[in-house]
Amino acid sequence: MKLKRKLKYEYTLFTPKQRRGFVFLLIIINIIFLSRIYLKYKPDELSAEEKAVLKEFQGYIAQLKKDSLNHIKKTKINTCIRNNLQNKKRETVQKKKTKNKINKRKYSRQLFIDLNIADSIDLCKVRGIGPYTASKIVKYRKLLGGFYSIEQLKEVYGMRTKNFKRIKSQVFTKPNSIRKLKINQDSFKIILKHPYFSYELTKEIFLHRNKHDTIYSIDELQLFYSINDSILKKVKNYIEF
Repeated sequence: MKLKRKLKYEYTLFTPKQRRGFVFLLIIINIIFLSRIYLKYKPDELSAEEKAVLKEFQGYIAQLKKDSLNHIKKTKINTCIRNNLQNKKRETVQKKKTKNKINKRKYSRQLFIDLNIADSIDLCKVRGIGPYTASKIVKYRKLLGGFYSIEQLKEVYGMRTKNFKRIKSQVFTKPNSIRKLKINQDSFKIILKHPYFSYELTKEIFLHRNKHDTIYSIDELQLFYSINDSILKKVKNYIEF
């Protein structure tokens, strides 16, 4: 019985090809064994013990054949299932790639948004802009009075360089739609509220207005102590005299 169990265990470790070879070998051995018995004895001269051994051996051979055929069937079924799953996976990946290509074409054809009139919903259609970033852009635009350059998006809180590179090809600005400050008429509070006008610059503007009444040009503003070339380049787009 131990030998039988050992043979069955070792048989399960074989590959399908090895099993078929093993079964074929056993069949040949069986034929040789039976032939020798037949030549030596007549079938009816075999003892009861020999007949029992012969019957058990034949049953074992038949079981091996059956197991081999079942294994081959299972292997074919598993191979078929595996191939179907792989095909479905390939189809899913292909569909996703096709969908992404279509979406990219849609974006490239349709989106080109004016930063100075777009609301949050319009901005969310731009690749690289989500609801949070859209709200920050709208809020900053309101404080500025409008964008004169796309580069100003870099000043928006939370705007990353990677996002800016994705966004800049999908938006544009019209400087003539900017809401400007009346430098000689607006109140201290209104001017100070603008992101480009510091407290010191606003204070100096009002001291000049109180003393000289009017600021006539950018050149005059350039003489103020609280302003430099970088700030002047920005504020000149937001003031009128």
